[in-house]
Amino acid sequence: KLQDFGKAMFKPMRQERHEETPEDFFYFVDFQRHNAEIASFHLDRVLDFRRVPPVVGRFVNVTGDILYTTHSDDLRSVFFTSPANNTCFFAKCLYVCKTEYAVCGHPDLLEGSMSAYLPGLSIAPRISIPNPWIRNMDRHHYEIFTKFGDDGFLLHLDNARGFGRHSHDEMSILAPLTQCCIIKRSTLLRLRLLARPEFRLSDVMRESLARDSLRPILTELHLQALDRRLERVLKAVGRCVKKLGEARVVVTDFVASDGASERGHKDQRGEGEDGES
Repeated sequence: KLQDFGKAMFKPMRQERHEETPEDFFYFVDFQRHNAEIASFHLDRVLDFRRVPPVVGRFVNVTGDILYTTHSDDLRSVFFTSPANNTCFFAKCLYVCKTEYAVCGHPDLLEGSMSAYLPGLSIAPRISIPNPWIRNMDRHHYEIFTKFGDDGFLLHLDNARGFGRHSHDEMSILAPLTQCCIIKRSTLLRLRLLARPEFRLSDVMRESLARDSLRPILTELHLQALDRRLERVLKAVGRCVKKLGEARVVVTDFVASDGASERGHKDQRGEGEDGES
């Protein structure tokens, strides 16, 4: 708990930033990456969706901050000292929660992500809706605040299995776009803006992530992959527009676009609707 009685979830570092998820890994045993939680929060803000609660990187002293302060006997029971004389602990759960999958400090310091909890249900009522069509292999439902009614928006929680492979683009995730051929104008304008050389997505993300205390959060290969994937998204939109026409594909929404985005939209249209040169 925090000083203001808020809560945060700590996800420890389990994988080095340069390591990629093995191709044969079943997604349910993929690592929970602390840097993916941090990067997802920044990417969500850069894309102007703002659906991910705040996440920051922090160093934690597993002995002083956890072992010596907890009142839980269950938590104390999972601490041990490794052969390298590092303080380690593991969790109790259904999957990778045994001594073989413990996380260890060096010897006590451990880096990880701190994700802000949503306010309690008594303060901010919301509903959780199971949804098998979200197209995320590790997201099974979505939550919305009930206060906003039909104007509510999705809240994206638990993004730690992202950024696993910079060398692979999972095109099946684009199925909702390629099959339905619908995108909000504000989203399209933002994507086109971030594809411009002076506002390149990788550069904006690099600058944003540089503010985190655990920087660098993403490797250069992961940042370059963001630009490559953005280009593929814009090409998918371009194919939809070419097939159906912009009026049917691009939906006007209530989000006002700034002048820079509008100019970027007009300039991009001059280069061709499919985003290809």
